[in-house]
Order: sequence, then C-alpha cells, then structure tokens
Amino acid sequence: MGSQTGSPGQGTLGEQNKYVAALDPIASVGAVHNGAVLDRELFNTLVFLVQGGATTGTPTTVTVDAKVQHGDLANGSDQADAPAGAFGGVAIVQQVAGAFAVKLETDYRKLKQFTRIVVTTAFTGGSSPTIPVSVSATVGAGERHPAV
Repeated sequence: MGSQTGSPGQGTLGEQNKYVAALDPIASVGAVHNGAVLDRELFNTLVFLVQGGATTGTPTTVTVDAKVQHGDLANGSDQADAPAGAFGGVAIVQQVAGAFAVKLETDYRKLKQFTRIVVTTAFTGGSSPTIPVSVSATVGAGERHPAV
C-alpha cells in the first residue's frame, strides 16, 4: 500500500477512496430513476455529485429532485429515505433550471450499509422534453482498504 497521503499506513488517495457511477447518464423524460445500490462496508464517507444538462423540447418548467435512500439489503428492496441529519440537514436537493452540478456530502456512518441515489425529473409544457442527468459517487475514509 502506498504512502502518498497522511501517515504511511493511510495509502494513496486511490486506495482510500472508491469512485463509482451511482446513476449512469440518461436523457430523462420525466421519471423516477433509482441509482445503483452502494455497499458502505469498508467506508465512512459518501459524496454524491448530481449533474444535469440543458433541456430539450422547450419545457416551460423543469424540476430535478435528488434524494438518498438506505437499507439493510444488498438488492435494494428495503430502501427508505435517509434521515435529513445524515446530510447536515439536506436530504433532498432540487434544481429547477439550466445545467447544474450539486454535491451531497454525508457522514456515511449515520446510514445503513446499503445506499442509493434517487433522481426524479418533471416537466411542464414543451414538446417531448428531456434533460440529461447522471450521478457519480465517491466513498472514502476507509476503515480497511479493499484489495486492489
């Protein structure tokens, strides 16, 4: 294990963090999109980066909501909305227009083992409007480092 950050036992930044696509890029047409279920077993922090681009179809209004869910089952079947306190009082992020990038940070230890992001898009007006959305996630502050 490397020693490029902090004390020699911490390892490299790549060893301390895991970067994943929590929700693959999609041209949303006004729907609910459940992200991948992430396992926090080896990590203590979580950051989601929710990104959206310019709309097509000239809608009158656009809304993009993002929230975090958590549960005990790896298949995600028991996922429920995460408590607001796990995100410093922000459990749901809402964007209403234009391209955006919003970061959701948390103390992952306040959540159950399995976590996912849920993005909901909605439009009024327009002709078949869409908005590109994606979510990436970084988990870090590993208690133990995964095998490389």
